[in-house]
Amino acid sequence: MGRSPHDGLVDAHGEVFGYPGLFVVDGAAMPGPVGPNPALTIAANADRIVERVLESAPAGRRADENDDDLPGSAPAAPLDGDTVEFTEQMKGFLALGETDPVVGWKRARLVNQRFMFELTITVPDVERFLADDLHPGTASGYIRCEELGGKLPVERGFFNLFVAT
Repeated sequence: MGRSPHDGLVDAHGEVFGYPGLFVVDGAAMPGPVGPNPALTIAANADRIVERVLESAPAGRRADENDDDLPGSAPAAPLDGDTVEFTEQMKGFLALGETDPVVGWKRARLVNQRFMFELTITVPDVERFLADDLHPGTASGYIRCEELGGKLPVERGFFNLFVAT
């Protein structure tokens, strides 16, 4: 817990800095030692965080239990067909919470907050890729950013090219 991303991962309400709506409710996020048997202290903190989340949620909003916002698993490689794969690496600077790209670049560059990613994009079946309006593929690789925890793998990576919006 901290007052800013430089002091901790989460704010006093358990919300992760730079990720609105993502909360950490765990003893590791406590602002200090909680003693040899911390279960009740951690549970009380979790209860406090959940109450705050419920109080701040928009009225009448409820998730549709049949709606899955997460993409499905990546398409499996076919037994036959032509596969295309390429790897891209990009590097720059990242200022968490900044919405203006120029201001963010300047601010992050000033304090040397670097960000990079390396992605390998795979299109397992070119014919299917061209026929499908979503033009699906998979993305694997990692990001590297000390402010986010160092080198982190891509999880459930997917890729779409020139999708109509």
